[in-house]
Amino acid sequence: MKMRTDPPPAAMGTEQIKMSSSDESDGRCDARYKARIEVMLKRGREGVPLLTEDVSFRGVFLRMDAPPALGQLVRLEVTIPEDPTFRAHAVVHRVTSAGDGAPGVGMQFFGLDGRKRAHWESFVDRIREDRAGR
Repeated sequence: MKMRTDPPPAAMGTEQIKMSSSDESDGRCDARYKARIEVMLKRGREGVPLLTEDVSFRGVFLRMDAPPALGQLVRLEVTIPEDPTFRAHAVVHRVTSAGDGAPGVGMQFFGLDGRKRAHWESFVDRIREDRAGR
């Protein structure tokens, strides 16, 4: 089950977060779109309410001061119109500190099934299209 790795060509001209060459060397290859979405990050029974900084077709960046360890698997609960009970596992893929800009964590979805993946991609497509219409 392969996740979509690139946005459609129509994504040009939207509020993408441009990647520098250092982003590419860090393995960040998807366009990211600024979006503030409420997310519940769950580790075990503990839940932490957070906001996304941006979203991509393969994951989210969450602002937080005390991120989980790199490589840790967590659960995310997100309410999106396409799936009000969107729950997914994600792996901590990138951790940034306050000195690197916004402190937080880049989360890459792990094991999304076809239906969940389709719902997420539809959600990100809608954000991309909304930005293009501005």
